[in-house]
Amino acid sequence: METEKGQTADKPKTKMIIVDGTRRRVPVELYPIEDVIARGTFLQKQIDRLTEELKTVKDQALSIASERLGGKQSITLTGIAGAVEVRLNPDEIKADEDQAYALRGLLGEQFDIYFEEKREYRANKKGREFCSNDSVDLKAVKSNLKIRQVPSSVRFRYTEA
Repeated sequence: METEKGQTADKPKTKMIIVDGTRRRVPVELYPIEDVIARGTFLQKQIDRLTEELKTVKDQALSIASERLGGKQSITLTGIAGAVEVRLNPDEIKADEDQAYALRGLLGEQFDIYFEEKREYRANKKGREFCSNDSVDLKAVKSNLKIRQVPSSVRFRYTEA
C-alpha cells in the first residue's frame, strides 16, 4: 500500500532535521522534541560563545575606561553605536544581615550593581538530630546571609536606530 511521497504503510514516516550541520532523519512522532533540542543546543552554543566574547569586550572597555577615570568611581563613555557605563568598586566589603538590609535601604535599586546576596542555611545540632528522627523544630536551622561585592561592572547601552 502506497502513502504520501511513495512511502509504504509499514515504513514509518520521517522528517529531516539538521544537527551540527548534518542532515538527519527522525521519526515524525519524535520530530517536535528533536527539533526543540536541536534549536536549544544551537542557541545555547551561540550564547556561550557570545558570553565569552562579551567578557573579552567588557575587559577591554574596563581597561580603556580605567585610564580615563581620573580618580572617579564611574564613567560613561558615549560613542556612535551607544554608550558604556563603567563602575569601579572599592575593596571588598563584608556585611552581616542587618548591615546588608541597611545598605539595601540606602542604595535602593543600585544595591544590585555593587553587591550580590547569597543566603545559606546550615543545620545546627538540633537540625542534624531532626534529620535522624521525626520531630520538627524550626529553630534548628540557622540562616546566614552573606553579601559579596560585585566586581567592577561594565554595561553597554545601544542607541536605537
